[in-house]
Amino acid sequence: MKKIFWSVVFLGFLSYPLLAQYASEWTSGNLGQYGWGGSFGYDIDSDGLVEFEVRTAGEFRFYNGDYTIEWAIPFPGYDYVNITHPRDIDGNGILVPLNTDADGSGELIVTGFYISGSTYYGRFRIYDASSHSLEYESPLITGFYGSATQEDIDGDGQDEIIIVRFGSTTSTSYVDVYTYSGGGVNEQNKNYEVLSSIITSPNPTNHEATISFSVSKQESEQPIDITVYDEIGRQVKSLWQNEKCVQGDYRLVWDGTDNNDVSVPSGAYFVHIKKGKESENNQIQIIR
Repeated sequence: MKKIFWSVVFLGFLSYPLLAQYASEWTSGNLGQYGWGGSFGYDIDSDGLVEFEVRTAGEFRFYNGDYTIEWAIPFPGYDYVNITHPRDIDGNGILVPLNTDADGSGELIVTGFYISGSTYYGRFRIYDASSHSLEYESPLITGFYGSATQEDIDGDGQDEIIIVRFGSTTSTSYVDVYTYSGGGVNEQNKNYEVLSSIITSPNPTNHEATISFSVSKQESEQPIDITVYDEIGRQVKSLWQNEKCVQGDYRLVWDGTDNNDVSVPSGAYFVHIKKGKESENNQIQIIR
């Protein structure tokens, strides 16, 4: 009996090292509040070293394979800073960012949000993955950014940006699809426009804009609200309330004033059309 007991103990002793093959190799400094991530890695800049991600409040970090910070993307004042995840789009086994503007270098979409009172506000930024340079920053948009991704959803060979956001109330949420629509000498002037069936012209404008939209047969029985908001989600002008229209195409002019008939200052504004349970947005740029 003693021989059997000591045999079991001896075998257990031999097997213990086999279970203890992992040791702490590295620990970062204090990440502060809301540090999480790093669950997968990829070679984001094709330098032969795999990076891993860490999200904190107000910053997104990429650590290189030698545990040094290769790229810190500051997003001060914003919680839940997030990025679109690269994919292996050519089957070569290397996960690279998608290329939204066909310039030969992939982009990363970085999103963030904060809450003021009971309203969420978010924005997204587009960075060149190779040079780490900022290409574009969106206006401030009402809503919590739940997710973002890049896909060529219309088969034109260029990837669109799809962002899902929750509105300022529990009963509102939206999908925004952005497409690259041109650039300039200054990389930060690259223009991304939200895809929408709402057409605003001229855009930009220094006075008034014509809002063109369609009402389908199914929508003709639904109440229609048309409202203009500023870039932080405050109502500027209520153009229509509970209107009902027959099927067809419509044009409505916004004269660039608020609900008090005072001209609004220069800036980005959003036309929000709600038709029953469906809604769409489009941006108008006012330049005084």
